[in-house]
Amino acid sequence: PVYATLCAGHHGCALTKFRRKTLRFVAHESFLPLGSFRLHKTRGNSQTESVIEDRRLIGTILEHFQGRSVSVDEAIYHAKNARNSKQIIELTGNDKNKSRELFFATPEIIDAEREIVRISSKRRDEREFVSKDIIDKAISSKGTISEEQADSVRHALNRNGVSVVEGSAGTGKSFSLGTAAEAARNAGLRVWVTAPSHQATSVIAKDTDTDQTQAAVLRSFLNRISDPEHKQGIRLSRDDVVIVDEAGMVGTKEMNELLRETAKAGAKVILSGDTRQLKPVAPGSPLRLISETIYSSRINEIRRQKVDWQRNASEDFAAGKIERAVTAYAEHDHIVIGTGDDLRGRLIEDYLKDVKRDPTGTRLVLARTHNEVRNLNADLRNLLRQEGRIAGSDIDVEALSRGLKPVAGSLSLAAGDRLIFGENIRASGRMIRNNDVATIKDVCRDNLDGQPVVTLAFDRGFEVTTRWSDLERLSKSKGNEPDTRPLRVQHAYAVTVHSAQGASVDRSYVLNAAGMDKESLYVGMTRHKEDCHLYVDATRIGLNVRDNRIRRDGVSASISAMGQLEAPDALDKDDPGDKVDRDAVIKQIIYEGEQSREKGNAADFSMNRPAWASAPTAELAVQGDIERKKMEIERKREEGPSSLDLESERIDEWIFGPDKKDVKEPAPEAKADADADADAEKTAAEARRKAEEEARKRAQEGPVMRR
Repeated sequence: PVYATLCAGHHGCALTKFRRKTLRFVAHESFLPLGSFRLHKTRGNSQTESVIEDRRLIGTILEHFQGRSVSVDEAIYHAKNARNSKQIIELTGNDKNKSRELFFATPEIIDAEREIVRISSKRRDEREFVSKDIIDKAISSKGTISEEQADSVRHALNRNGVSVVEGSAGTGKSFSLGTAAEAARNAGLRVWVTAPSHQATSVIAKDTDTDQTQAAVLRSFLNRISDPEHKQGIRLSRDDVVIVDEAGMVGTKEMNELLRETAKAGAKVILSGDTRQLKPVAPGSPLRLISETIYSSRINEIRRQKVDWQRNASEDFAAGKIERAVTAYAEHDHIVIGTGDDLRGRLIEDYLKDVKRDPTGTRLVLARTHNEVRNLNADLRNLLRQEGRIAGSDIDVEALSRGLKPVAGSLSLAAGDRLIFGENIRASGRMIRNNDVATIKDVCRDNLDGQPVVTLAFDRGFEVTTRWSDLERLSKSKGNEPDTRPLRVQHAYAVTVHSAQGASVDRSYVLNAAGMDKESLYVGMTRHKEDCHLYVDATRIGLNVRDNRIRRDGVSASISAMGQLEAPDALDKDDPGDKVDRDAVIKQIIYEGEQSREKGNAADFSMNRPAWASAPTAELAVQGDIERKKMEIERKREEGPSSLDLESERIDEWIFGPDKKDVKEPAPEAKADADADADAEKTAAEARRKAEEEARKRAQEGPVMRR
């Protein structure tokens, strides 16, 4: 953006001093010791990344300079000068004054990734943790176990100190982990289970038949194994096995800490997850980094879906074959297209029919954003009240919504309501965990002071009766003062796709109003066992269709806030050609679903991972890798143009970062298929190129939504 002026403000701060402060703000060092970047977007949204593009770095610093009595030229100068700060390292080696392909990371994040690579590599072929006989006996005791699942059990308990078991959604990873846990216990080992969330931890504890005393959410588990003075401290040893479920949701900092502490003790670590599903909110993609370092076992055969074509579609979603998966749902009339309130009304109507047909069945309503979830919760609750499934008068309390930007407001409570908590809370001696879901059995006002009193029946199997005002937040505000903000809790009729990862229900209803990328679509469309419908709001797609058509016809016009054409004489608003058709909407769902939000690692820019990981410092690691790239390019140049052409794709990956695709080293017995795999990769690359070409063409000719 071009700034005409930067408003006055910020007195008494030298530019160089402020530049340092701003850079620390960008790196967000005070919040994340590993130095990962927090990218602040225009509307206050934020996301964390390990690697930041040059344009994001410059844009963020320029934005933060506003209101500091700094001229445009000075702001640009200091923003560009930030590239040379010792707090960040440029990863490509490109000329900072000429190239637009610049990527940065902090020394802390680079060192954390390097240690992950070193530990994972060093612990290869460490020792026998569980004998082959014990593993085979545990597998043979499971009559329904598939060959893929059995192979994953063997891989989980291999001789490596760290092993990775991946699996598509609904393949039965937890069943395999349960078998591995049984074998480990039969070998005399102590099994611990953990996951990034309380909900996922409870699920994996149940699936592996692990006592709650041996289960803890990951952050708590790390505190207990790293702090010798912790009152619930855990001392790991060679006789311990740590199973981490939903490991794809673990960020670089916590993964680094986990591998370091378990390596010290000689404990076995089994990481279970799916690098193709949603990524951690925290920086980095460490599960992918480890998988690329030591390779993983993967379960692909999906068992969750009972309907054949839906099971096949789930396999396609997992494999990134979005067009085939979406087309299957469209051909079976499982995609409902509408607009605004009418579409939500159809979803809610279908949901209510299902509740009446199967009152004991389980179901989920999913949406991508917290705002969509709030609207759905309000609509669903109103309908359930009309049906008498929510009884008695409402009692209102103050509450904060869940999410990164919680919204304060009034929350209505009545008997029959479903609630989901967004933080850890203590109630009547029991701990309510983040993501816990409960049904209100009764709510009334205290006869003495009128305070709400609720009886909550939790899905985890316990019941609590408490005054609402006695619910105590476990976390403290800054300065260890009591946090007086309302509690984070909201109705639980609809949840975000991100919250639903790892869930399994009978039927699901997925709202796609703001667009869903590859990871969101994959997770959202694979939570069900019996049936799933996708509800697509065509409003935004229709507006783009109209906008493209008007511009294409050479008419200067726009769309009003009410969705009406500002130039009605130029194009009749009732013209059928002005409406978006079903095929255009389906194409747009596919196009958006083919886009990925893969998180980058600093290691992605490394040409020689072992040398990069073993260098004395982060600076020398990157510098040495850049020199190796230059030498390789020069060698290819000397061999002639044909050699450069053959290697251009690899060189581009070294310099600009890897293409977003899964790369796994074939197992020893599959080496003979390497050539076929290479051909498949070439075919996939050509398909991606054609898809991008078609997308650009659609963007020019319409109808398509601008990215």
